Amino acid sequence: MGCQDLTESEAGSFRQVVSVRAESGNTLLRLSANGLILIGGQPLANYDVLCVRVRKISDQPVRALILTDQDAAHTGCNAKFIEEHAQIVAQENVKRNLTAENAAVDLTLLPTFTYDKEYRLTLGGVEAQLFHFGNAHTNRDTVVYFPSLKVVAVGGPLRLDSEPRLFCRGETWCNGDRCWRRY
Repeated sequence: MGCQDLTESEAGSFRQVVSVRAESGNTLLRLSANGLILIGGQPLANYDVLCVRVRKISDQPVRALILTDQDAAHTGCNAKFIEEHAQIVAQENVKRNLTAENAAVDLTLLPTFTYDKEYRLTLGGVEAQLFHFGNAHTNRDTVVYFPSLKVVAVGGPLRLDSEPRLFCRGETWCNGDRCWRRY
């Protein structure tokens, strides 16, 4: 499936933010005193593997899954997390686009809560600030900021592959070394 196990030292370190890697993308895990916040969903096929990796870090329930995109690679596990009473949070265009693309959309793929430009989610003493700065990689991108840790989860607008690029308003804003040297 392409998922990599966390090492024992990673699992035992009780970090407050952990990246759980998978072939389809990364899911960020934020620990709180009252459950877990996940940023970035996975395809349904990765659900069991994702849960095993999350349980290596904490046995707390997932309380919120913040979607950064609407593609099946990011929404496939929604129904499973909803069954476990987690809230699925996304920018309102995720819900709008999913229903517009398919009148017979599976309602379990839809977020349970949406926001327009910004939203503050608080769980177990942890604050997550969600922002939609307008069209970047897509019209539904969410950037998540954890102010207590000064950590940002960017998602789709930032690609760090063989040619790093940052998207802004649906176009590549910075591309390759030119961008990274300039900024």
